[in-house]
Amino acid sequence: MVRSMTGYGRETAESENWSVTVEMKSVNNRYLDLSIKMPKPYYSLEDAIKKEIGGVLRRGHVDVYVTVDEIGETKPSIAVDTALAKEYCRAIREIAAAVDLPYQVSLKEIASYSGVLTAQKEESDLDELWETMVIAVRGSLKQLFDMRVIEGEKLAADIASRMHILAEIRKKIAVRSPLVVADYREKLTNRMAEILGEVEIDWDKILSEAAFFADKADIAEELARLLSHFEQFGADLAKDEPVGRKLDFILQEINREVNTIGSKANDTEISHLVIEAKGELEKIREQVQNFE
Repeated sequence: MVRSMTGYGRETAESENWSVTVEMKSVNNRYLDLSIKMPKPYYSLEDAIKKEIGGVLRRGHVDVYVTVDEIGETKPSIAVDTALAKEYCRAIREIAAAVDLPYQVSLKEIASYSGVLTAQKEESDLDELWETMVIAVRGSLKQLFDMRVIEGEKLAADIASRMHILAEIRKKIAVRSPLVVADYREKLTNRMAEILGEVEIDWDKILSEAAFFADKADIAEELARLLSHFEQFGADLAKDEPVGRKLDFILQEINREVNTIGSKANDTEISHLVIEAKGELEKIREQVQNFE
């Protein structure tokens, strides 16, 4: 069954030393777009999270929020950015010279500046953390995926009912189409009789004009292509794979055929049916934009 791109999931996993909560929210997007927010010391695990999500989802913008709490004893190492510390000192000297004040800064002050000292986790700690984090990631991802499936089923049911309405409209147009030429011939004959009065009507010209109109207003090919598009749309709607883009393309083709029918038929009743069909198509298109 097709899936929606809207979903939500939240899962918490705990181990002896770690408690990890992963929250995911997804909305529509043309491609798979991931935004991951997590504590800086664990940035190195971001690619692993993206790989897990990319293995399940194909489209949608996904916001991922990762919360990490240390509940055991870990031994972080401290990284020193000496180049940044020197740059801070250079900048302070420049300011001191500019305002004609003595250069005064302590080692403690320099060490407190942002980025000079950074707590880092040992690789072994991160490996252990990932064993806990991946459980939370997969749990949250499954909840989000399941919600997308449920939403997709609801959307598919609504779209299927609207496609049925479109099929009924097509049938009405197909029934009306042969009558259009007969109506035109009758109206042409009556108009000619009204204008000519007692003068004999040239039936050959009437028939020739009616034949020309019939050829111009023939929508049999458009009706046949519509039926084919309906069948293809229904088949793709039932597939258990991402088909949102393909369905959107088929809708464009359906809309093109409907527009052609409206312009060729030159009939009030068919024009009203075309307007009704376009209204349903717009509603379907809005729904299809939600599909993965």
